[in-house]
Amino acid sequence: QRMTLHVYEPHYLRMISRVLQSAEPTFGMLGHPRAQHGTVVRIVETQRIQGGRLLLKIEGVQRFKVLRTYEVDGYSTATVVIAADREPTEEEAQDASVLAGEVSAASAVWLELVQNGWERSAGQIDRLLVDIGPMPDSTAPEELGFWVAALINPLPVLGVAPEIRTAALEETDSVAR
Repeated sequence: QRMTLHVYEPHYLRMISRVLQSAEPTFGMLGHPRAQHGTVVRIVETQRIQGGRLLLKIEGVQRFKVLRTYEVDGYSTATVVIAADREPTEEEAQDASVLAGEVSAASAVWLELVQNGWERSAGQIDRLLVDIGPMPDSTAPEELGFWVAALINPLPVLGVAPEIRTAALEETDSVAR
């Protein structure tokens, strides 16, 4: 997913300054401070605004598992390992293809329901669909699972299924996700 962050706290401004000096401007984000899984995000655009604050456009690029946390200059840092799904068996890949069709149909119904009364602001889902892109097809079950998680529990939130993002990050089986 792509999103915009407003960075204004001094310790996070220091962190982002360090990130922007690196060859690959990425950092990790967790859903909550004690989360064991998170997302590596890449900074794709930076805009300085009044008072030294920053607006960052970021996009998620991969997930990680936290091994150990520590603090640097007032912000949390961690030792992590990149997480990935195990390769599905041929039978699981076939199951994933069937599920993908079901997910596609269910997602269409869900989108219609949300757009007809659950959006927190007009056009929220249209903006989300721009941020998460088109639905991946059945040959990409890992990507499809994350796409559906972002759809069901978007940022900014709809206020439903907050556990979906955490569960999606923790799961290593594409079909189960």
